[in-house]
Formats: sequence, C-alpha cells, structure tokens
Amino acid sequence: MTAKDNIKAEIDSLNEEYLDELYLLIKDFAQSKQHLKNLMC
Repeated sequence: MTAKDNIKAEIDSLNEEYLDELYLLIKDFAQSKQHLKNLMC
C-alpha cells in the first residue's frame, strides 16, 4: 500500500464534520512545501 493509499483510507474513516478542517491543513501543508521549493531554486 502506498502512502497515498494510506492517506485515502484514513480520510475515508474520518467523520464528515472533520473534512473541511483536514482540507485546510492539507492545503496549508502543500503551499508551505511549494514555497520552500521556490526558495531553494
């Protein structure tokens, strides 16, 4: 099982009320990684 599969499985097990909060966390994480990548180039 890949990391993406594991993440999807965890998301599927979450209560629907937490998905908006999780989305914001994932979005912030992805943006911070992109920002760091841009700084390194």
